[in-house]
Amino acid sequence: MTLNQLIVVAAVVVPCATGLLVGYWHRKQMRRLELFCIDRSVGVLPPPSPLVASFKRYRGLILGGGMTMLFLALLIATNNPATNGSAAIISLNVACILVTLNFHSEVRLLNLLEKHINATEHVFRIVEAQGKILEVQGSQPEAMASRLAESQRLVKDGSP
Repeated sequence: MTLNQLIVVAAVVVPCATGLLVGYWHRKQMRRLELFCIDRSVGVLPPPSPLVASFKRYRGLILGGGMTMLFLALLIATNNPATNGSAAIISLNVACILVTLNFHSEVRLLNLLEKHINATEHVFRIVEAQGKILEVQGSQPEAMASRLAESQRLVKDGSP
């Protein structure tokens, strides 16, 4: 296919796809509004689509790594001779990709450490509660021994 044919196909496909998507999103929002009128506990805004949710989750990698890879690929794809400037740009792009990957791994590590700290705090709260239970149970044997002695005395005396 030539470039002109691709432009013609894109000129037909893009508006059609846009119309279909807008219609789908409009119907989806109308159904959400009807459900909101019936049950107020349902929010008006729908949850994000999987594409938007994944972009929000990985936006650092997409923008930091993907965009620099795109610029790097465009620079390499050009048929210009290699110069000191192009070598500097290539090394800067590679450094940006490595820094982005390092930053992403550090963020994931910090999130994992935060979950570990929360779990440890929860375990400490459980241990403190068990310690309080043991303190209460520690005072119960004396009370139970006095009740047992009293019941044995009542049995010997023969009174109910």
